[in-house]
Amino acid sequence: MCCKESFLRHETTPILRCLPNGIGLLLVFLALLLVTLAACQPEEQPNLPDETLARIMADLHIAEAATTGLTGYRKDSLLYLYYEQIFALHGVERAAYERDLRLLSRNEERLLQIVQMAERLVEEAPHEP
Repeated sequence: MCCKESFLRHETTPILRCLPNGIGLLLVFLALLLVTLAACQPEEQPNLPDETLARIMADLHIAEAATTGLTGYRKDSLLYLYYEQIFALHGVERAAYERDLRLLSRNEERLLQIVQMAERLVEEAPHEP
């Protein structure tokens, strides 16, 4: 039955039957090809080295500890300044750091290694009396 006739009769006809011969098969093939290619894309990896991520993480932890006794606006303002200085010191944009952390959240083992490296750096940091 023709697509026009089935439309006029309010019948549902599979769209592939309404296409000229071969076009429906080509569309199905292209759809499968696109799905296959999308599935074969390499997984995004973090851009920053693990050591850099660990050093930033350690510095952020120290900044949080330095503002422990503060509250409200003073704490938020000081933390904001500390964070800006930390990212500038390491030459890394905050968005790049956060992006890499999101990517690392998919690899729990590697993230744990980076966190442990950051913990060692914090422990080795000189402490003020």
